[in-house]
Amino acid sequence: MKQIALIISFISIFGCQSIVENVPLPETEVKAVAFGYFDNLNLANKQNISLTKSKPVFYTANSQSSDYEPIQDALITITGNGDNYEFYYEPGYERYEPSQVVNLQSGSEYTLTVNSPEFGELKSTQTMPLPLGAYTIRIDSTVSEYDTDYRVSIELDNPLNQYYRIEVFGQNLSMVEAEGIYVDREYFKLMGSEKQLSASFTEYNKTFGGDKRNIYLVISSITEDYYNYGRLLKDYNPQNPFGEPTLLPSNLEGGLGMFALSSGVVIQIR
Repeated sequence: MKQIALIISFISIFGCQSIVENVPLPETEVKAVAFGYFDNLNLANKQNISLTKSKPVFYTANSQSSDYEPIQDALITITGNGDNYEFYYEPGYERYEPSQVVNLQSGSEYTLTVNSPEFGELKSTQTMPLPLGAYTIRIDSTVSEYDTDYRVSIELDNPLNQYYRIEVFGQNLSMVEAEGIYVDREYFKLMGSEKQLSASFTEYNKTFGGDKRNIYLVISSITEDYYNYGRLLKDYNPQNPFGEPTLLPSNLEGGLGMFALSSGVVIQIR
């Protein structure tokens, strides 16, 4: 009986293998993928653009490396409101840096243009969101031995935008880079007469050499495209073998990626 079961197992294994080998895998076109995020704060030196080649689905799943090949020979500009910002490729970071500080004005329209000899032109036009305006903020906290729970409520007097994002950063005076803190709800879409943004987060009580730790709340008006992209990316898990294939939103004509703009304020809460 065991021999029969063993034979059946081998037949099943090799039978399936022959079927898979005889099925032609679909060819996926390699495209240019760009991502650029620009705000009025530039808190973490975000004024740069990544430009890479996409990977076919089957190549990504079987590749030993998750790195994407950068495109190094493109001409990149952001134009609008009478300004023209040019970018140059920085090999050390594998991204494009601006030749001058990018200062985008709320309410003005800007166009990102990427010209690549291999992939041609990519383009996206977005409007810099209007500022947050007047607001009232309420912050409650509960302190325990190991962590502090914060509950934040922001009431907007007269919302000038429909889409928003909340971020939280913790930073020590001796640390150069800000440390992000997880927020349970980052992206918001106000409907009808809604005016309130609410979120909560937890800070784990730890010290770095006894330095004082500051907590910063960043509230931003964002574009609709960036809202859709952020909401989907927040729940996206490419490593889940049982998940449905997900196509991330793109607002770049001629390729893939996102040109994201936001206008925010920084509030120090401790």
